[in-house]
Amino acid sequence: MTEKQIESLVSKWQPRLGLSEWKIEYHFEEPEDPDETARADCIGDYQVVKLYFNPVMLTGDSDFIGECSPEENEITIIHELLHVAISPMRTVRFHSAPKKKKVYDIWHKAHSSAEEACVDKLARSLFREWK
Repeated sequence: MTEKQIESLVSKWQPRLGLSEWKIEYHFEEPEDPDETARADCIGDYQVVKLYFNPVMLTGDSDFIGECSPEENEITIIHELLHVAISPMRTVRFHSAPKKKKVYDIWHKAHSSAEEACVDKLARSLFREWK
């Protein structure tokens, strides 16, 4: 998959998910976490998102944790855009976070895990219905 194909898929899904007003910046670089396929960093007040894609999406390296098939890549893009769509919830969640570090760590892990599971399920469902 090329950078242009990834950008094209983002353009396809951005309006479907109600994100037409968001400015998207693309970054294709090695992530800090080698198992990370992609990541969305939102600046919600300005409706700007930085989408980071692991270059493995471009190469289709079969040794990578994900399949890197065109379908999985599209699901990954939908997944990251869903994080953008629900980013206001994340903002509220972090402003109401517990102050004690130990409690925060447990709380954050639980919330993050639940968010990932929901976003992944939604991404796969949307892909099946709207591909």
